[in-house]
Amino acid sequence: MTWRGGIASWCVGLVGLLGAAAAHADDVRLTTAKIGVSYRAPAVCPDVSTFMLLLARHLRGGDNAPLYARVEISEAGPPYRLALTVYTSALPLRSEETASSCDELVRLAAFMAAVARTQAVIEKTSTEPPEAEASVAEEVRPPPPPARVENSRRVPDVAPRATGPGWLVAGQLHGGLGLLPGVSFGTGPLVEVAWRNVALRSAASWWLPGEAAATGSFDSLAPLTLTLQSLDLAACLRQPVVAGAGHALALGVCGVFSGYRFGSESRQPGAPSAVAYRSGWGLDVGAMWGLPGALQVGAELGLSELAAPLRVHAEPYREALYESRGSQMRFSLLMGLVFGGDG
Repeated sequence: MTWRGGIASWCVGLVGLLGAAAAHADDVRLTTAKIGVSYRAPAVCPDVSTFMLLLARHLRGGDNAPLYARVEISEAGPPYRLALTVYTSALPLRSEETASSCDELVRLAAFMAAVARTQAVIEKTSTEPPEAEASVAEEVRPPPPPARVENSRRVPDVAPRATGPGWLVAGQLHGGLGLLPGVSFGTGPLVEVAWRNVALRSAASWWLPGEAAATGSFDSLAPLTLTLQSLDLAACLRQPVVAGAGHALALGVCGVFSGYRFGSESRQPGAPSAVAYRSGWGLDVGAMWGLPGALQVGAELGLSELAAPLRVHAEPYREALYESRGSQMRFSLLMGLVFGGDG
């Protein structure tokens, strides 16, 4: 029987029962309850005494039904993973959950274990735990509370684990439209530092040269070879939407400031060359996918609005040899490795 399948049939009655128990949570005792716990978790997670105190908050003080809970928490990538098995007088209940916080999983495990025993009391079945587990489902007393708890009846608040920033070093591949003639392609490195849902990024790109005919009265200078380099500084916000064992998907939006260096050169002997600089502001939207082995891939679509179109001039003429559009649309793919914290 799965956890979600078993809880659906009695959750309505359980709401009223838990409400009454919560009103007397400070009076709960485990000294007469038959409780067995097997608890394994990383060192950064709350210890077993904290789990027992959280369990005490949810148990019914008058019940003497047996309970054996096996709690296993592992850090399987960016999220933590909980494997919970609960044996009561009813059928065993098993559940697997993931969360970004270990503290959240410990609280969830305590609640689910207490609810499983309450379900067994309500159903009043005679099924016993397996023989292999029956010996540990005996009467035990909860371990003493942590030293920082002044009142033994008070469940301490578990502070979240502090995490440091993580670094992403990646390579990019771009496709762009608007600055060079037709569709242009570029590539370059990217460095990003991220903490929680915020990221700061710096990226440089070199674009493949393009060719265009000079406009106006400069036909004699055609064809023109156009070059483009860009530097992007961005601030991003991301929201995780999928988390699993060893992988995570997050959607994000970035505000981007860009600087462009645009050059032209004619293959005609003696023809002048020119360089122009422009700045731009834009917005990128995209997705980042974290994979096992600290590998991260992403895809983004962005639009950058230039302060003014890129123009190529030749002295002493005022007329532009070439003029770009006033914005650039860009599609980017990236792949890199993450170093440091899981922020």
